Amino acid sequence: MATTIELSMKDCVNASLNEGNEENQDSKAAHLSELDDAIAFASLAPDRQSTLTRYFATLNAGDFRQTAALFAVNGALIPPFEEPVVGREAIADYLWREAQGMQLFPHTSVEEGLDNGDYRIHVRGRVQTPLLGVNVAWIFILNPEHEILLVRVNLLATLEELLPWRK
Repeated sequence: MATTIELSMKDCVNASLNEGNEENQDSKAAHLSELDDAIAFASLAPDRQSTLTRYFATLNAGDFRQTAALFAVNGALIPPFEEPVVGREAIADYLWREAQGMQLFPHTSVEEGLDNGDYRIHVRGRVQTPLLGVNVAWIFILNPEHEILLVRVNLLATLEELLPWRK
């Protein structure tokens, strides 16, 4: 009798990383985070895939100037419950104030071409802060040069999950 075992690519990589004791936990986590990004953006065209992968990687690394550099000159970040943050410098400053210690984990993405040549990309995933984790949906608009024109961040959470976020 044959037994079928289904493993995800992530399961296989995680198992292989656990075989060698010489790698530390941070290194393993970095490999898995890269794998999450690769899986999440596998359906995107390579240039758009590269932009989104760099967005999440630089933000997770706390390199907010590099994150902001991915935006068009007048690009906008629309955080939950806040006014749009417009321009690279303003976005970098905002991320420096508000995104310290956050880790973003994209899981799925879907892209659609727009009539004007831009692309809308819907990404779903999770954000982990030092205090809590919450499911999130990001909507990206990328121009034909693969610059970010807009990122809208929507929390996908219950009221109970959001209460600890109050300032």
